[in-house]
Amino acid sequence: MPKGIKGFQKGHPCYLKKHTEESKQKMKKVQSGKKLSEETKRKISEAHLGKKKPWVSETMKGRSPWIKGKHWSEEMKKKLSEAHKGMKYSEETKKKHSRLLKEQWKNGVRKGGWKLSEETKRKIGIASKGRKVSEETKRKISEAQKGEKHYNWKGDDVSYSGLHKWIRKTLGQPTTCEHCGKDGLTGKKIHWANKSGEYLRDKDDWIRLCCKCHKKYDK
Repeated sequence: MPKGIKGFQKGHPCYLKKHTEESKQKMKKVQSGKKLSEETKRKISEAHLGKKKPWVSETMKGRSPWIKGKHWSEEMKKKLSEAHKGMKYSEETKKKHSRLLKEQWKNGVRKGGWKLSEETKRKIGIASKGRKVSEETKRKISEAQKGEKHYNWKGDDVSYSGLHKWIRKTLGQPTTCEHCGKDGLTGKKIHWANKSGEYLRDKDDWIRLCCKCHKKYDK
């Protein structure tokens, strides 16, 4: 059943009613400083995971978002900037976000991702036109997404080709065979060979071999 404009269903005593400023201040005072326990947060998260809310779209039909047409004052922008300055997510929070997103993809909640309208794409294009990213920013973005920090990092569950890409990126493209000593090799003439045969994500478990030596080594 679709909910009312203020979120309450018909028959509820608060249906279509508004709180007075006095009531709002009282509720604010009661809720101020109140913190939820980790257990409560976990239960709320699990209760909402994968659930769709069809009444939200029904409630908002024909209504404009409250923020539409509004602009932050320079003073408000400054306050927001100061409040977020130096704010960093803890490793525990990052892991929780990562786990939640993986579960949502697995359950089909985020299947297909988000689709932008042509109008939105056009606006983004106009806003980004002529904007250049400095070399320093590029370096920071690269550092922030390296190795385990990358959103697609799979740890030891990486595929055969993925593991070879990782070792090439970590140790570089080999050019010299460590067995026969041939130098200046490129492409498929030189390989990164796995020593143990277990294909571990361990830099010390790999050796540079030419094609001929690699075949002998694997026998």
